[in-house]
Amino acid sequence: MARFGKSNDPLKERERELRRQLDQLEADLRRLASPEGRAQPTEPKGPVRMPSPPIAPPTAPRARIEGNARAYFNEQGLRKFDLIGGLRRLGRFLSGPTGYNRQMIRMLAAGSIDGLPVLRRERKKALIRFLFLFSLLLAILWGIGFSYFRDR
Repeated sequence: MARFGKSNDPLKERERELRRQLDQLEADLRRLASPEGRAQPTEPKGPVRMPSPPIAPPTAPRARIEGNARAYFNEQGLRKFDLIGGLRRLGRFLSGPTGYNRQMIRMLAAGSIDGLPVLRRERKKALIRFLFLFSLLLAILWGIGFSYFRDR
């Protein structure tokens, strides 16, 4: 972050990049719309064969459940209700997705795209407020320490 000069605005840089891409796409559209830019469709050589659908492999029957595992499975071989597993699934469902979009979070924190300069001002005010309160705390601690050690 530039302290003494004008900082680069990432939104303006992104706008310039998108404008360049838009100009490139418009030039491509003009080139394709011109008569020499159009390609003539070609006829396929030979008969066209449609791909056949994939054949699914046969599934093996479920194995018989033996021993202590019978307590966890029913007669059809499916798992019985698992309370702890259900609570874990509920927790994962309530926690929501794990991924996030950093750029979207930054824009939401700013309130809107137009509010970015305001956010920079607020950050500067918060820094000044923090430095002031930190220096005030140090002065108070120094005063307490000075009066304590002066009497000893």
